[in-house]
Amino acid sequence: MAANAQLPLFPPAPPPELMRRLPPGPGRDPVFFAVLVGAVLDREIEALIEPERQRRKLSSPLLGSSTRHVSVAGVGYHQQLAIEDLGVAWAAADGVAFAPFDIALSHLMTFKPRPRGAPLVLVPDDSAPLAELERQLRWGMLERGFEPRSMPVTRFHMTLLYDQVQVPSTRLAKPLILRIDGFAPVRSHFGQGRYDVLGTWPTG
Repeated sequence: MAANAQLPLFPPAPPPELMRRLPPGPGRDPVFFAVLVGAVLDREIEALIEPERQRRKLSSPLLGSSTRHVSVAGVGYHQQLAIEDLGVAWAAADGVAFAPFDIALSHLMTFKPRPRGAPLVLVPDDSAPLAELERQLRWGMLERGFEPRSMPVTRFHMTLLYDQVQVPSTRLAKPLILRIDGFAPVRSHFGQGRYDVLGTWPTG
């Protein structure tokens, strides 16, 4: 290296294929499209979880309804996204042919344990409408020249809590019906348990 050459002050951003493999962490707040559930199923969820607490010895509280959601399509990490990148994602959302639909959350199970415990989730029987929404959003970004910096959703779900107890896949006697009237991009603040809602679709 020449004597007068200077090293860059900051290392170059990782390529998209590497960024997709990086987990959320300090300085990496995920931005993703989601169906916001909120408190609409509070009564049904509480009625479902209380007997499971007794039967499975679950000790963790339910996550707050303010962050209850079903992830649909990732965009990237907020700190690594330019305003132009978000503009492309919003344009892709504008291009979605959306009509309201219902999903039946029919199975209760835990996913692979994480440091804070295993996520206890509800999973739909038929996720085809969610998969179609994800397809339109991802292709909408790709067609506009932006490659989403996150992997496609492997299994649509709604997380209820994190616990050390693992629950095998269990079919519910009565599925919880969730009406989906729209979707929204959110920023999840890593480790803080709070989200910023960055918009809502359909607009108007």
